[in-house]
Amino acid sequence: AFALGQGATAAINYRDGGLDERIAAVTGGKGVDLILDPVGGPRFSRLFDHLAPLGLVVLYGSLDGWPSADVFPAMRKFGRSPALRLFTMHSFDDDPEARRNATAALLRMLREDAIRPAIQERVPLAEAARAHDLLESGGVMGRLLLKPAAHSVVVMGAGIGRAIGLDLVRQVLGLAPEAELEHPHAGQG
Repeated sequence: AFALGQGATAAINYRDGGLDERIAAVTGGKGVDLILDPVGGPRFSRLFDHLAPLGLVVLYGSLDGWPSADVFPAMRKFGRSPALRLFTMHSFDDDPEARRNATAALLRMLREDAIRPAIQERVPLAEAARAHDLLESGGVMGRLLLKPAAHSVVVMGAGIGRAIGLDLVRQVLGLAPEAELEHPHAGQG
């Protein structure tokens, strides 16, 4: 229901079994054009079984570990010319201007409601352990946000001030231009 509510044309829960048959039924036997996978791990190479010709798999995490060495043989066995992309935000680590531009574009889209990430719950930072339990339960649909106390704003991330500019952070958070931002490592060596 969650995926359908977000605009998906079909939703299949792999835990319900019959995954191969259900994907074939939904796609008319063609397979899917795009698979976004944050998991990786030993089952990763099976994703190529579900791709349409010229389909793309994007791996953007490794929650279940790095994929096994059988990825390339899995890609070749069907002759469908599949594509694989590995993505990480660290691609921008050495290009602060590209990171700044991408972040500004993302923040603009959020501000203009061009994109609306699903937020399941905003959890007070003091309840971080509960938030972790929610994530571990596997029941989180969308984003789970940790919310600092109203009187404090913590900006985290190496070089975030240089990367997107503190003025932009203040703007997005709705703070006055002169508002002080606390850095978690301020005053440390």
